[in-house]
Amino acid sequence: MLGEEVYELYIDSFTPETIPMARLADYMASFAELLGNREHVHFGRLKPGSLSVAARVDEIAQRKVDKRVDEVRYGGGPQPARKALTEIDDKLAETTRWAALFAVQRTD
Repeated sequence: MLGEEVYELYIDSFTPETIPMARLADYMASFAELLGNREHVHFGRLKPGSLSVAARVDEIAQRKVDKRVDEVRYGGGPQPARKALTEIDDKLAETTRWAALFAVQRTD
């Protein structure tokens, strides 16, 4: 949608066809907590290939989400967001070689 930013959580060891639904739900819950702004962060899509969960961020919340993600990336930010990142890391340690979180698109 116009003015949205998209964040993707890319997970190397699964595809949309191979990830157990409960594990996907766990990743998505932690991803949502990491991004915060529940009213303005929406499920975007699952991309084919390796698992990539996209979250769309409404324009009104982009700066807050960007700030929160940057703070957590460097060890700061709110405790629930730091906990969510730790939960994602712990889940990844069980099953994958690596993962990445990045903003992939800003539509204007």
